[in-house]
Amino acid sequence: MNTIKNKPTMSRWVGGLFLIAYMALFLGIGLHFEAASRARQENAERNEWPPVTAHVKSCFLVQDHPISAQRSVIFKIDCRFKYTVNGTEYIGSTVSIGPQHGLYRGAAPPPEAARMDNWARLHPPGSLQVIHYNPKNPAQVSLAGADEQFRTNTAAISLRASNQILPLGAVLLLAAILIRYFTSRSGQSTSGENR
Repeated sequence: MNTIKNKPTMSRWVGGLFLIAYMALFLGIGLHFEAASRARQENAERNEWPPVTAHVKSCFLVQDHPISAQRSVIFKIDCRFKYTVNGTEYIGSTVSIGPQHGLYRGAAPPPEAARMDNWARLHPPGSLQVIHYNPKNPAQVSLAGADEQFRTNTAAISLRASNQILPLGAVLLLAAILIRYFTSRSGQSTSGENR
């Protein structure tokens, strides 16, 4: 009698485990494809986009407060550069996005923010910075890895996250399959005993 009452609860629990496993696998695979796409883009920016020495027009740390998380902040470095390609002068900009942090009134900024601020201070207006420009659209520029120490949207970060989430999804899926298998077997043996 107890097994009949527990069966719907168990099947809901196993169903939830399957759902979480599929979501983890889907997210892990998506992050893996994103990492591959980012790696191609980063490779193109470093190796196919020509370098040019640019004059820094401005470079500063920005605090962005996302609407979805009112008590958190995302630190960004916003830089503008003036450079010349084939006799034409351009002004291009880059934004390096750092990690999101929960900040409360009076809390000290995280160490990443201090590193980002130091990096921005090393690039005052008029200083020089080698950037890379898109040969198809010279107004589009990249720091080509010069900001990699604090940037959160790199191929390496996406790949690391994928490599953590995919095995978790696989383990959860295997656990759900085994639980379903053993509960169905115990259900069959219980119904056989009741005959």
